[in-house]
Amino acid sequence: MLNFDKWMGAYPVENKIYIDDIEWKCGGLLINLEDDSPESKKYKLLFEGIIYSYKWSNEFYKPSVWLSDGTKYYPFFYSFDTNDISLFKKECVHVVDDKIIHFVIVGLDSVVEVFTSEFPKLQ
Repeated sequence: MLNFDKWMGAYPVENKIYIDDIEWKCGGLLINLEDDSPESKKYKLLFEGIIYSYKWSNEFYKPSVWLSDGTKYYPFFYSFDTNDISLFKKECVHVVDDKIIHFVIVGLDSVVEVFTSEFPKLQ
């Protein structure tokens, strides 16, 4: 993924993940995840900062995040400088000076992209 770095979070996620659900909670945007291990471990990502935008693409193939070699899979990426952020700032001029993080969660069957002001907390 061009211009993106891996986000390691507070706890390393060792297996591939599914994105179960996204919901607004009092504390912010909550993304429920489940790994593909026999134990089906559950994780929660909580975005407590400003959420400028998010989208959930319920598709397993998205060219911008496609990884050709499955052994290199990792679910969490971020960038401060993407074409999508630039386009967003052109359309929403009131945020042109804001520091926006483009956070991407690559699931086995879907992709979530969040424009936010802070990194999430992994629970």
